[in-house]
Parts: sequence; structure tokens; C-alpha cells
Amino acid sequence: MNGVLERTLAILEVLAHNPGGLPLREIADKLGIPTSGAHRLLRDLLRLGYVRQEREHADYVLTTRLVSLGLSFLSASGI
Repeated sequence: MNGVLERTLAILEVLAHNPGGLPLREIADKLGIPTSGAHRLLRDLLRLGYVRQEREHADYVLTTRLVSLGLSFLSASGI
């Protein structure tokens, strides 16, 4: 995996397949990227509201922001 966008989308896909959330180390391992790189991308996704971090286990989980984005698209496109 090379590009920042590709890695970011891969994180979103991994989290979409794990609705209970995953810890940073497991996300990095699944994607074959350094933990520091995964942390940087997750920090941006947190800031933008696409993921949140569970306080109890520090797992990262998706928010409903992607759903909202998809519904906005569907509404605007008339589908």
C-alpha cells in the first residue's frame, strides 16, 4: 500500500468489517503498515469525525459520518 488516500480508505474498510472496533496495533497489522503511520491516519480520521475511539479499550470504531455522506449523495442525486 503506497498512497495516503489508499491507506486511509483501507482503514475505513477494515473498520467497516469490524463494527466492534479494533485496536491500533491490529489495524496496522491487518494493513501491513507501520503503527506510527496508522496512528497518524487515524488521528486525522478522528479529527474529521469519521472514527471515534472507545474509552474503555481504546479501540477505533467508525462513526455514522460515512452513512451521512452516502445519504447526502443519494438525496442530491435523486436516487
